[in-house]
Amino acid sequence: MQKKNIVLYMCFVFLTNFTLFASFESVFLGDLKAAPLAEIAVLFMAYQLTKLIFEIPTGYVADRFGLKKSAILGLALILGYYALLLGKSEALPYLVCAYVVKGVGYTLISGSIEALFVNGLDPDALTRYNGIERLVMYVSIASAAVLGGFIISQGLFRYVLVIDMCTVGVTVAITLLMRETRGPNAGVRISPKKVWEFLKNTDTCLLPLGMDFATAFCFMEVEELYSKYLTGFGVSTTLIGVFIACQLVAAAVFGTFTYKLTDKVKPEKLLAVCPFAFLALMMGVFIDGTPIWLMPVLYTLSQTTFAIYAPVKYTIFQRSIVSEYRATVISVQSQCCALGGVAAYFLTSLLSHWLTLPHIILVLGAGTLVGYLFLIPKLISRAKERSLI
Repeated sequence: MQKKNIVLYMCFVFLTNFTLFASFESVFLGDLKAAPLAEIAVLFMAYQLTKLIFEIPTGYVADRFGLKKSAILGLALILGYYALLLGKSEALPYLVCAYVVKGVGYTLISGSIEALFVNGLDPDALTRYNGIERLVMYVSIASAAVLGGFIISQGLFRYVLVIDMCTVGVTVAITLLMRETRGPNAGVRISPKKVWEFLKNTDTCLLPLGMDFATAFCFMEVEELYSKYLTGFGVSTTLIGVFIACQLVAAAVFGTFTYKLTDKVKPEKLLAVCPFAFLALMMGVFIDGTPIWLMPVLYTLSQTTFAIYAPVKYTIFQRSIVSEYRATVISVQSQCCALGGVAAYFLTSLLSHWLTLPHIILVLGAGTLVGYLFLIPKLISRAKERSLI
């Protein structure tokens, strides 16, 4: 059963990330919906704010009523989001509604299927399977970026949305095939107070959550606006798709072998060095004067560096969670990322009146650096004390 779930879960990961639209969302909003940078920031902020509000309630729904039911309802709402984007309205309130629907759908999916998968795994296999999951995820995003970039270059944006809707339909079928094993505490009312007490007393959960917030504060905006930034230099969407694919495949290959790398390099060293290298390389993309040819190289190296240390942080986090709280705590993780995104997009909507996008990204990067300097040494110390690395 577990082997079947592993295969189905990897299919689920591939399909949920095979979104032709995702890498070019900001281009779609800017070109087809005629939204300026400030409005794009408002839409992305609405999405992240919705995630922030609904992550905990939907995590509770997954733990209380079933992980598969939660995921299927979320996928249905994602279909609704695509249907709204296919509408011809360019009004900001209409688009905000679409992104709110997307946000609720995402929160119902996030953590539910991942919790179903992790609950049946040997804790010692977490780093390995996280590396494999990232490989599947990055290959999926890369394939979607290449295909999406080509289709969009032909002026067929709406076909991209229809293809993505079909992919969601297949994902629903895959989810139905997965087997959910519910523990003795499944369906028991989970007190938010108990979850909060658990987090307060488990700093090896709290500190990774803080890192997720700090990373999202900068990286989420970079990820969403990267394609729009490159189109500003006259780069075609087809070429951008190829860039993104190369970046993600390189990151995926390195991420897959992280569990082997930890046999030769102490995990705490990877965690102490790689996050700062990731941030420095990413900021290099947006420094004035960086040649266009160097931007994808720096971005690829930053993604690769992230893929090296992320499984180490993931393993510390997952090993610290008790199974009955897993979906709820993973929802808290998504909530921290959403909070970082909300803060970033709020600042962007304000600063865009005075600063260009590259300068805004550098400001956000400085905030992420401060967070890393505070959180990472503490996480390494606590994880070593608890023999988690």
